[in-house]
Amino acid sequence: MKRLSLQRGVAAVELGIMLLPLVLLTFGTTEYGRAVYQYNTLVKASRDAARFLSGQGPGDPADLAVAKCLAVYGNTTCTGSPLLPNLDATMVTVCDSATCPSTHLNQATGSGVMNLVTVTITGYNFDSMVPLVAPSVTFNAISTTMRQIFMKILLRSQDWRRQRGATAVEFALVSTLFFTLLIGMMEMGRILFYWNTASEATRLGARIAAVCDIDDTDIKAKMTNMLSLLPASSISVTYDPSGCTIDTCRYVTVKVQSVTVPTLIPLIPLNLSMPDFSTTLPRESLQSTVGGTANPMCN
Repeated sequence: MKRLSLQRGVAAVELGIMLLPLVLLTFGTTEYGRAVYQYNTLVKASRDAARFLSGQGPGDPADLAVAKCLAVYGNTTCTGSPLLPNLDATMVTVCDSATCPSTHLNQATGSGVMNLVTVTITGYNFDSMVPLVAPSVTFNAISTTMRQIFMKILLRSQDWRRQRGATAVEFALVSTLFFTLLIGMMEMGRILFYWNTASEATRLGARIAAVCDIDDTDIKAKMTNMLSLLPASSISVTYDPSGCTIDTCRYVTVKVQSVTVPTLIPLIPLNLSMPDFSTTLPRESLQSTVGGTANPMCN
């Protein structure tokens, strides 16, 4: 009985010892996941800007401004919120055959000698919300290089009895908290996966929209096949300028918005709203069939 008395509260003490590192682990994992998400966003942003410039002539200030808008805002008009907090156009630099001729003019590639264009994002700082666990860090330069084609594409006892069952109750309390935190960590990873997949779905949709018929039904169908969580009603496809035709459209924008992700965390019913994602690309053929040959992306 004396030994049982000494056991009183042991589980609570153990919980106190375990709770701090468990919480630190949870927040640390979440912050590292957020850092990877932001880094991946910057990689995609530089890629989108470089892709746009690959179809433009070198040195054109208007095209360079549009590329920076794509890298910072994800659209060609620099409207709305930046893709990431504190991201601005001063962090984006462009090198092409006109501004960096020694490294980008008439360079030998696997496809022959041609001009290159590089979009670089430098100095972006990841601000951690728990710096004691996951410190803030400034990302290294992120760049994308592509070939520049010279043509304009149209555009995550009693005392003992009182003690009877105490350990089981304490274990139930501790285990409930532990598994709730554990599942919460896994759910955060699942949500970030959905966010990243939704971003990729907009890129797929924009790519299809650029080469298929205007408002082709396959655009939304292939995006929902890629991520079934996306309802077709949350996907919008727009062409710029507004009301343009196959002859006058210059850009296509695919956007995902107002999507809710249900979580599976025990005792905590929670639905999280996914942020909006969009991708803008210069138009290409805007035809599902060119020269009598059907484009496989449109089927």
